[in-house]
Amino acid sequence: MPLQIYKRGRVYWAKGWIEYNGRPIAGPYRRSTKASTEEGARDWINHETERQIRRYVVGDELSKTFSDAIMLYNASPKAARQLIPIVEAIGDLSLSAISGALLKSLGPKLKPKASTDTWWREIVTPASAVINNAHELEGTPLIRVKPYDKFERIAQDKRRGKLSRVERTPADKEWIEAFCHAADPYNAALVRFMFETAARIDQAVSLEPDDLRPHENKVRVKAGAEGASGKLDHRLASDDGRASRTASQTAQEPQDRQADESPCFRLWQLHRLQHAVEDDLQTRGHSVPVSPPRWATRFFH
Repeated sequence: MPLQIYKRGRVYWAKGWIEYNGRPIAGPYRRSTKASTEEGARDWINHETERQIRRYVVGDELSKTFSDAIMLYNASPKAARQLIPIVEAIGDLSLSAISGALLKSLGPKLKPKASTDTWWREIVTPASAVINNAHELEGTPLIRVKPYDKFERIAQDKRRGKLSRVERTPADKEWIEAFCHAADPYNAALVRFMFETAARIDQAVSLEPDDLRPHENKVRVKAGAEGASGKLDHRLASDDGRASRTASQTAQEPQDRQADESPCFRLWQLHRLQHAVEDDLQTRGHSVPVSPPRWATRFFH
């Protein structure tokens, strides 16, 4: 059956086979065209049909290299920094020649003192994203990489003389108070805020003055892992200063909503942090904050 389009949700999909002279040469297809209009879906079918017929008649064209795939990838600044040494190592290789084992072997060469978890996060993951993005756009080979197993992780830990995945001991109130007493007022305020609200570091340093609602004892933080999965969390500071969850309800917005469009709200006793900062400043003899970290300049001028 030749390729036919059908609507599935808001986009059109294609199913069937690509035929040449009455013979099926590629398929079966059951794939999204990513087009919201029938015309766009038919354009996708025409492009895919031409590509498969050309491949059937003249054979595979010269495969794109990893450097070519980089040009198709919209990398974030962080991903771009991670990809620079990878391109230097395998940029001239064709995508068809790059295997999962090859990507995993880059870890010892590029980061010999890092753990296998770091290799996976900073080498295998961004390189795989580039290759699979080219697959989506140009039909180049797809890649799937088997994760490092525990034996590889243990062997690398022995080589570098350091354990990975060390179990962390959560801080208690006494540790927080000792840290705040020894730290500068800005980091003390940051740690106290994270401890009492269970906010993550990126949520805490992303706060803007408009996010604070002191009259309501509320602060607005961008959605984290739970907020991004479709839940709104409300947390209330208890008498001893720890944040405890008091309510959790399912949001009505789609689960793939952007974090900055649907921030979650957490209750927080803002006066505790304000008084703690003032006390620390007075104890240290500072009437005006000095040398604030970059994140603190949004609140202290």
